[in-house]
Amino acid sequence: MIITQGTVVLCVVIAYEVVRRLTLRQQQRAVGRELATDVPVAEGAAA
Repeated sequence: MIITQGTVVLCVVIAYEVVRRLTLRQQQRAVGRELATDVPVAEGAAA
């Protein structure tokens, strides 16, 4: 019974981490797209 409970907890932790990483990647891509479509910086201007 203990091994089964441990296995279930481990699976939940792994699933949570996978979802967290996918969400983070999705957010990073959205920010990248937003920055790519942003107004370009004028020449000589500080970034």
